[in-house]
Amino acid sequence: MMKANPIENRSSIGPVLIIFISSILAAGTITSLYLDAGIYVIAAVLGLAVISLNIFKAKYWLYSIILTSPLFISSSDEGVSVIEVAVGGYWLVSLYIWILYHVIIGRKKVVNNSADFFILFFFVVVLLTNYFFSYHNDIEFLVWFREVSQLSLILFYFPFRDIIKTREDVINTIKVFIFASLFNYAWMAYQSYQNLQNIKLLWELGFLKRSNLFMLVITTIGALIAYVYTEKKLTRIFVLLYLMFSTALLISTLARAFWLVTIVGAIILVYFFENKYRVRYLVHSITIMATITMGIILFGGSTGDLVITYFQNRAQSVTKGTQDVSLQSRLDEYETTSQYIKRFPLGGYGFKSAIPSYNIIHGTTNYITFVHNGYIFFSFVVGIPLAIVYFLFYLLFLKRSIELSLLSKDILIRGIGVLTFIGMLSYLAVNFLTTLHTDRDFLFTLPILLACFSAVENIWKEENASSAQLRQ
Repeated sequence: MMKANPIENRSSIGPVLIIFISSILAAGTITSLYLDAGIYVIAAVLGLAVISLNIFKAKYWLYSIILTSPLFISSSDEGVSVIEVAVGGYWLVSLYIWILYHVIIGRKKVVNNSADFFILFFFVVVLLTNYFFSYHNDIEFLVWFREVSQLSLILFYFPFRDIIKTREDVINTIKVFIFASLFNYAWMAYQSYQNLQNIKLLWELGFLKRSNLFMLVITTIGALIAYVYTEKKLTRIFVLLYLMFSTALLISTLARAFWLVTIVGAIILVYFFENKYRVRYLVHSITIMATITMGIILFGGSTGDLVITYFQNRAQSVTKGTQDVSLQSRLDEYETTSQYIKRFPLGGYGFKSAIPSYNIIHGTTNYITFVHNGYIFFSFVVGIPLAIVYFLFYLLFLKRSIELSLLSKDILIRGIGVLTFIGMLSYLAVNFLTTLHTDRDFLFTLPILLACFSAVENIWKEENASSAQLRQ
């Protein structure tokens, strides 16, 4: 007989009391980190957390996180809003409650493999030691906690992994994710349109805000996979429109690194598709890109001309190598940070610690807390050993996903496996040029992607084991 899900059944006073106290403390802390929003934000966070974990089923909690994502991910240019604080607080409070009740009190087993161990070990060590290094560099606790708590959204992978179990769970989660992403992308498209209307000079395009980069890579590659495998006409039309929308938005970000990993990912797909799907894939991919390009040229007006020219300049700058000014600036940034890492290679300097760095583009020296290289950044803030532990989490998922993609012939399992492989490869590649740990879309998309992968991986293992028993 299956045991009842403890999230779905709350009858004792103990768990309710734990949730009530934890919510009050967490909500108060989170609110103070952002703004003085008063009792309204605290009440909203507390109410949503208690409702989701005491009345609704666990899957509804998962869906509530996904459906509220546009309110948290699609931040405005006017700073942090009350809605962002409330939704972000709800996410963190409900996550911490899950960890408190299931892991610390319930002693639930959460480590199923080496990747699970490494990411948990990373956060435990960071929570126990990292602030001492930040404090030594005059970083206030609340500033440090805000950075670490946002990064901890990655830990949603654990509850999501326990909720998403069956094929139906995976498919429903993807559907809800796509539905929420449409709102997120619609707002992004509106903001991009508004910003582009104010662009008069070419150089101004370089200062446009870029968001949803990792999510756009995943949805674009995912839509390519879905479009090739889907046979139902109406579904194919929807997937095609979604694919074109996602691709157009990715192009509009003018982020070369993410263009490149998406193109590489699209090329990798050719290898995994069976022969009968390859021709369809190549023909439609070329058609889609030609359609989007022609749309920009024909309907973009003067702004479209600027975008095309900027695109050409960005593409040409890649061929300049170290002569590219933006690359020179980043190489100087890497060199400066590396010198600091050599002084304290084991423990690092702590999150939000700042160092002076010369900007060759503007000719000024500024204090920076962000490094355009994830490997150097994490080595700087947590030390080289713990940085290795952090990236082992992604490398192990990279290994498992390529193995599953090669072994499975099932469309759903192979599709999720290939998407995860390209997602991990993209993340590890992009980290040479930027750091995604502060990008909300990355922190939101990653746990869902890895939870879905873990589900199909387990399904494949169970189905293989059943087939082996039948053959015996």
